[in-house]
Amino acid sequence: MADVLLVGTPGSLRTRGFLAAAERYGLAVVVHPWDAVLAGVPAPSARHAKIDAPTLTPEVQRALIAAGGGTPGPGDPGLRGARVAQRGFERLVARLEHELAPARLFNPASDIAVLGDKALTQARLAAHGVPTPAPVELAEADRPDVPVMVKLRWGSAAAGIVSIHRMNGRPEGFTTMTPEAGGWYSSRRVRRVAGPALRAPVAWLVEEGAHAEAWHAKDRIDGQPYDLRVLAIDGRPAHVVGRASTGPHPFTNLHLGGRRIPFEVVRAHLGPERTERVLDVSRRAAACFPACRVLGLDVMWTAEGPRVIEANAFGDLLNDVLWEGLNPWEAQLATLTSGRGGPR
Repeated sequence: MADVLLVGTPGSLRTRGFLAAAERYGLAVVVHPWDAVLAGVPAPSARHAKIDAPTLTPEVQRALIAAGGGTPGPGDPGLRGARVAQRGFERLVARLEHELAPARLFNPASDIAVLGDKALTQARLAAHGVPTPAPVELAEADRPDVPVMVKLRWGSAAAGIVSIHRMNGRPEGFTTMTPEAGGWYSSRRVRRVAGPALRAPVAWLVEEGAHAEAWHAKDRIDGQPYDLRVLAIDGRPAHVVGRASTGPHPFTNLHLGGRRIPFEVVRAHLGPERTERVLDVSRRAAACFPACRVLGLDVMWTAEGPRVIEANAFGDLLNDVLWEGLNPWEAQLATLTSGRGGPR
């Protein structure tokens, strides 16, 4: 029996990083491809199991929509059918958990489902007293009195997001969404929008399923707004990296042109007391998901203190960030190697 079963995409950076870490620890890992999961092939047994997110090609998106009970059309679905695709993903993850029993999952299916839904995630965090952006009524999202973020409820990597603020008395904003062939698609080119070009993506998000929250002004380093990706492993903040927006928009995602800021730079900027408050709120957020071994947290410092923007089950793609000399995959596997010594 393998030490670990990894449900993932063969050849992806996530899979390669995990396999390299396992080799350093002498752990036997079997990769169960997402293509096999979608084809209904049962997962082999293992002592532990990690379910990674699939690489979202158009083919995989259509398969997830079908698994969710939808009827995918031809071509690239784009952002269409996100709700149904998420339902399909949750069904497949629950099936995997059943097949893999009694293996211990790095993150259980029930938590993966909650973490895939921004509204449910924020509700759980808020219920435990973790500071998050204040929710905003969707009916007021495109004419806000305060700056607002409107997000596709089941999205990731800034897919399906609109920021809205007032400029010269009228709403305007930025979005990663672009209309094409009668649908909406996620783009790496952030657009400034106003008027009908602003109302159209917001209306689509509200109809498809949206989560709206107050857009709190982030702290700045070198004049650029930034936030922090905190990777919590077994409830403990481990790998931390800053991400700053380099454009006029507020999005810090690296694939949208954001730049990384080493944690040492952020820590020196914040000082010991504020840094500890960021780490403390990260611990509290991780404690809301006690069964999760791996949790990615996006945390910002605001005028009111730290706030957790989002949490997700697949936030460990920080391959060149180290914590206690270990990359994210090595740190996750370290607790499985008791008695075997450190990495080779």
